[in-house]
Amino acid sequence: MSEAGWFLCCFQKYVSFTKVSTTAIVYTVSKSLFKLKLLFMNARLLTVFSVIVLLIASCSKLPGNKSRPSDLDRERLDDIQVCFPPPPDSNCSRAVCTGLFKEIQLEIVDANSNPVILDTCYLEDTLGNKLPLSLYGYNSATSSYVVFNDSWLWQNRNKSISVRFVGIKNGVKMVDEVYDIVSDCCHVFKISGKDKVILQ
Repeated sequence: MSEAGWFLCCFQKYVSFTKVSTTAIVYTVSKSLFKLKLLFMNARLLTVFSVIVLLIASCSKLPGNKSRPSDLDRERLDDIQVCFPPPPDSNCSRAVCTGLFKEIQLEIVDANSNPVILDTCYLEDTLGNKLPLSLYGYNSATSSYVVFNDSWLWQNRNKSISVRFVGIKNGVKMVDEVYDIVSDCCHVFKISGKDKVILQ
């Protein structure tokens, strides 16, 4: 008989007798619910354990009947299946990314370390083509300028680009900085370029 059936049978048996105390009914119900809880906990633990075993087995599958990597010929090491992120030249279909939106920032200050607000700024590639406004701007929370961000990833995963950030104040070009940027499947990263510019 299943745990649920056993519970119903016991409950009906006790309710049918008028001399059964409320305490006995509460005790029986509590005991039955505890057994059901243990049954479901064991089922969940078994499921989790099974998933872990399957993951370990799928991550350590070796070609042929050989069981240890030391038994493999060097030529066959490329056939080992391992659970690593896809290589940089893949289409990123298996990448797992965080919700973090990454920005590459430039702090612009005067000689007294006070933040400088530019009149205008723009971002261009090495050919002088202006890039979309969504890639750069002023971040008031950090009092710095965003010179590049993750919005570039839309069609540019696993690529690189060189950009120039130009800032103008009072009609004069005050900032002219070049940045080398690369991306993986999830975020952009700065390879070269300044974090801070001090205007005199």
